[in-house]
Amino acid sequence: MDYSFENLKQDLSIGREIEFNYSGRKFSITNTPVGWSLAEYYKDDIQVFSSHQDLLQYGNIDGKVLQDIWSLVTVETIY
Repeated sequence: MDYSFENLKQDLSIGREIEFNYSGRKFSITNTPVGWSLAEYYKDDIQVFSSHQDLLQYGNIDGKVLQDIWSLVTVETIY
């Protein structure tokens, strides 16, 4: 699926949620009652942000922000 970082920004702005794979691991971006979360499946370390904009700016995987790794991501599901 051809899904750019711009597509991600647009979808999050309307409340959609995403599951994706990166570096052989599965992640999700979810809108929760406490904020937007970025989490790796089966891990306890969850990043929570007050807005999707903050998640896009500060959320990171392996010390890299999402925009820098997005071309290496495989989107699995968009809700």
